[in-house]
Amino acid sequence: MVKKFAALVCGAVVAFGLMACHTNDIGNGMGPTPKTDVPVNVTKTLIVKLSRALNAGETLKYDGATGVVSGTTVTFENVADGKTLVLSGGNLIEQTTTISFGDGNVVAIDLDVLEESEEYDWNTYTEGVDAKAEDELGGATASVTVKASTVGSVKNKKFSITLYTPAVSPLKEIKEGAAEAKLLAAKCKPLGATFNPAVAFEANLPGAQKCDIVCYNVNEGSTKWPASEPTKLTAELSSFTSTDPVISLKYEITSIKEEKKAIANGAGTVPAGSNIVSYKENYGYRPLVQTTGVISRLFRQLFGTAFGETTKSFTLETKGETNYVLYQNVKTVTIKSGTADPFVVEIYGGVTADLISVEPSTDPEIVPGHNGGSND
Repeated sequence: MVKKFAALVCGAVVAFGLMACHTNDIGNGMGPTPKTDVPVNVTKTLIVKLSRALNAGETLKYDGATGVVSGTTVTFENVADGKTLVLSGGNLIEQTTTISFGDGNVVAIDLDVLEESEEYDWNTYTEGVDAKAEDELGGATASVTVKASTVGSVKNKKFSITLYTPAVSPLKEIKEGAAEAKLLAAKCKPLGATFNPAVAFEANLPGAQKCDIVCYNVNEGSTKWPASEPTKLTAELSSFTSTDPVISLKYEITSIKEEKKAIANGAGTVPAGSNIVSYKENYGYRPLVQTTGVISRLFRQLFGTAFGETTKSFTLETKGETNYVLYQNVKTVTIKSGTADPFVVEIYGGVTADLISVEPSTDPEIVPGHNGGSND
């Protein structure tokens, strides 16, 4: 009688233990066949895609350890869940976040590597005119404008604004319902400066037309979204503090469709003995409806980096010939915000395997395997 074994297979090291049985009819004329669900213990992999390579004196660490650097990508292998990722050094805007893997084993994120903007060029300033500092990030722009009557409060100081996207871990659990995501934040200098009248804060957010956008850490009641300029957000600031203005998008996940897609198979069977099984595993997200501007920032805050793939492998130990098919869990997620048309995104999750022993006398065994890499 043919036995089927289902297993989750994801990551660099795979170890299996047997669980309770149920039945499955494989259509061989022999009736129901026992089927065993087998759990997986796998190591965690964190992939960080930087906006630029790190310079001397700048560091990226997860749980205090450095990763393997390849250009602008840093990979941390064999890591623990729930630890802290820290980008720091030099004049960088420090980024800190706790990484949650949920029930997955690969997290891949984008991370801004940005220095705070240089001081305002006072040589170009005309006395009696408002002073304005601006910045741009991924098509979004923001500015702070100081009234001429109060420019003296920042004169000959570092007056600037720097946009960045706060570092976050992708959603631990994707579920229907309403929530928010922080798209952008603004680092304003000089820190501690106060203003009367207030500084005018403006942001232009292409792609956010008709979306539900809010701004935090600004003067209460000052946030406006002019109907005549559907991508422009305005607010006021009475001071520059260490609590940066944050632009957040309110959204609702209205539907989730789940399916399994085959990504590899062992046609022709795996022979008895030790066999290294390698495959390409997808990660991240893929938009299914065209989007522009800051909505890509929404997706990266919710689901990590854009679509990519990484090579994985495990060791399959069998006492007899074995076939296998690997599947990846895929979720199609529909997102609504305000009165904008829905956004639809495909999200890649964990991997499962159907293992089929073709010799009736023995069961296949899977022992720990590893695809290389470890933390320093």
